[in-house]
Amino acid sequence: MLVCQRLAGGSITAIDRSATMITAASKRNAEHVAANTATFQAVALRDADFGKQRFDKILAVHVGVFLRGRPDRELGTT
Repeated sequence: MLVCQRLAGGSITAIDRSATMITAASKRNAEHVAANTATFQAVALRDADFGKQRFDKILAVHVGVFLRGRPDRELGTT
């Protein structure tokens, strides 16, 4: 993951509803996972629970729900 390679500090948390994609990303970034600079979770956005974790930046890539469907439902704003 290019983002992992460019981290100057901190960490990345990545989510995807596809367990297959998360497994592939975890394998590709095993070095970053081992160093605790990357965490990958198989979860839909609306079901994600980040607890008290806070983020400085949020990226959304290839998120079809924003092109079609009900983004308000996915974001839990309904």
